[in-house]
Amino acid sequence: MFKFLGDKIKKEKNKVLSYSENVSVFQTIKEIKKEYSNEDKLSDKDKNFDKLYSDAFDDFNMFYENNSFNVDFLKKASEKLASAIELRPSKPKPYLLLAYIYYIIGNISLSVKYMKITQQLDNTLPQIVQLQDLLNKKL
Repeated sequence: MFKFLGDKIKKEKNKVLSYSENVSVFQTIKEIKKEYSNEDKLSDKDKNFDKLYSDAFDDFNMFYENNSFNVDFLKKASEKLASAIELRPSKPKPYLLLAYIYYIIGNISLSVKYMKITQQLDNTLPQIVQLQDLLNKKL
């Protein structure tokens, strides 16, 4: 299932949000904090998860760096998030970041899918409400 995420992004390249929409979404995403843990107590699986999630978050940020909006960064981020999810499927933030990536490229159905998974795992994340508001405007 996850190996096709990058391909879907490439197909949706022409649906990337406008500059102002992207800036608004980016401000919301910046609030999603990277998961920090005590490195000494982490298992190898947790360390790999943290690295993948952190790298995906960095790729996502690169999408916005210098206003490049290079969709290849979103593809890289989605691939790393898929790998992180395979390691730790109970962690909500990779799903949330995927939901935002799919929102950005205009794939509303996948954005809703990953938002719902995030809600099932942790409905206290404030970015879920913000994403719901954005999605409601598109539906």
